[in-house]
Amino acid sequence: MKLNIRRQKKEVKEQHVKEVLGQCTHIHQRREEMADKIQKISGQTQQLRAEIKSLRDVCGEETEKAQAIYNTLSAAVDKLHQRIQAHSRDLKLAAAKMSANI
Repeated sequence: MKLNIRRQKKEVKEQHVKEVLGQCTHIHQRREEMADKIQKISGQTQQLRAEIKSLRDVCGEETEKAQAIYNTLSAAVDKLHQRIQAHSRDLKLAAAKMSANI
């Protein structure tokens, strides 16, 4: 009977050890899965950061081009305004001369 009890205790102990080892294996597998997911997400994050940097660079270049176009157009409008004012003065002078001659 003592042998039977010892054998049962030993079997229970072995069963418990197997369960604990099984749980450890499962936990290790889950840890590996999580590590793989983290690596994947990290890679995706790096790709997104690279894309964002590229888009920022392109935006900066496009902003510089737009600013150059704005500056050119602004200067052209200023010159046109000055020419219109000069023509207006010339027309007023010509009209005054014509009025004086009449």
